[in-house]
Amino acid sequence: MRHPRRLGARWRSLSAPVRWAGGLVAGLVAVRLLLAAMGYATGGGGPEGPPLSSYATTPGGLAAYAELLRDEGSPVTRLRSSLDEARLDPGATVVLLGPDRVGEAEAGALREFLATGGRLIAGGPGPGWLRRVIPGAPGWSPAGMPDAVPLAPVGEVDEVRRVRTDGRGSWTAGGVALPLLGGEGTVASVASVGLGRAVLLADASMLTNRRLGDADNAAFGLAAAGQGRPVLFAEEAHGYGAATGLGALPTRWRFALGGLVAATLVGMWAMGRRLGPPEGAGRELGRPRHAYADAQGINLSRTRSPEEAIAPLKAAAQARLRTRAGLGPSAGGEALRSAAERLGL
Repeated sequence: MRHPRRLGARWRSLSAPVRWAGGLVAGLVAVRLLLAAMGYATGGGGPEGPPLSSYATTPGGLAAYAELLRDEGSPVTRLRSSLDEARLDPGATVVLLGPDRVGEAEAGALREFLATGGRLIAGGPGPGWLRRVIPGAPGWSPAGMPDAVPLAPVGEVDEVRRVRTDGRGSWTAGGVALPLLGGEGTVASVASVGLGRAVLLADASMLTNRRLGDADNAAFGLAAAGQGRPVLFAEEAHGYGAATGLGALPTRWRFALGGLVAATLVGMWAMGRRLGPPEGAGRELGRPRHAYADAQGINLSRTRSPEEAIAPLKAAAQARLRTRAGLGPSAGGEALRSAAERLGL
């Protein structure tokens, strides 16, 4: 492994064009990796995602459930817009499990969807929003059960004998929903709303990647969605917007990214070799006085009248000598020579 100082010396020895090219390539690679990471984080780069999302291949995701529905003939769509902005076909099934949020407008869209014949699979941990969609929906409790059996002879459990869950939730008694799966409690209920039908899961883990292959979980998942019906997974509720990569970032994040790119470019420029000659090690001094005097002498010799040319210099020198020696303005000749000798000139 090379020593960092040697690598640094090697880098500094490269020509300016080579260093600029290397820096530009490194910058482009860094930006590309950053964009890829952002695309991944905002849903554009891979299937993994939050729990109960059809993008997620983690144990708590629903990617396997979405694939199962597609394999069994149901068209699967991942809906990345809010439910009130989407066109919800009453002939379809909407899957909305463990959403981060459900606004009033989205709850109203789901009520209308159910009233006109739509089918809904909803629930997850603590679904307090559910009563805004289905007035009289059962309350949720964290008490769960790992195994559940059918509680009513309805179509959703015709092929089901037992389902397995993580044991992390159940419905409390009461409400307009019919208990569907349970034991000492209820983990799944079904409710008729207008012309539609809603399957309510207190513990949605039975449909996750970790549990879908257990017992009759897969059979229940297919029956709950409805044979051959198009299925819409509401992914906007899990944080997935219609855009990916840069477009999915908040505005302030994009400003921060712009500042980071600008700082990178400035850093690359600062590391590059400056144009022009190198700066000297010390301050450059003026020319020596003797060189100046020689140059003036050459100029005076070109006048061909040296006495006339140096008369002003001679008068100025004599005036300074009189001042230093304390002589009067009329002193000259021998007095000036004696003063000059006395002063060591």
